[in-house]
Amino acid sequence: MMDIEKCLCYYKILNVDTDASVDDIKKSYKKIVLLYHPDKNTHLCDEDKKRYTNIFRKIQEAYECLTNEVQRKWYDRNRKRIIEGRESSEEKNSGKQKYAYSYTNINIWKYFNNTCYNGFDDTEGGFYDVYGKLFDDIIKEENEEIKIMNNIKGCHKNGNNHKKKNMI
Repeated sequence: MMDIEKCLCYYKILNVDTDASVDDIKKSYKKIVLLYHPDKNTHLCDEDKKRYTNIFRKIQEAYECLTNEVQRKWYDRNRKRIIEGRESSEEKNSGKQKYAYSYTNINIWKYFNNTCYNGFDDTEGGFYDVYGKLFDDIIKEENEEIKIMNNIKGCHKNGNNHKKKNMI
């Protein structure tokens, strides 16, 4: 069986094809969710219960997305970007110039669901710990971009950053 914990593709999590009907998704969901439902696995130790709870949440999230027509369309358009942490095909084909300072180097997609943290506390791996580190990384990246932009601001096309004197 596939490692759901590491999987980012909702279709793979639910073991369905990308063109699966909502009924097919529901059938597959019912089979898979029973395997990982925390209440159905009372024999597990606390550590495994936490793992199963996280997997269960991930399965729930995949199911909710793929059975909602609007969310599924958005997910389908952005699936590669979410999974691989890169630009979508729409962005690639838009013809818009991609400036280095307009995108982050941090793959933020993994933070868009509740499986990236364990509990709502500030312990290692908890909500406040995970998002605190993410925001710290974003701030560092933004400060670097500000330095670069400030250096660029003083430059001119011809490479001369001295003001020209009035020549008459």
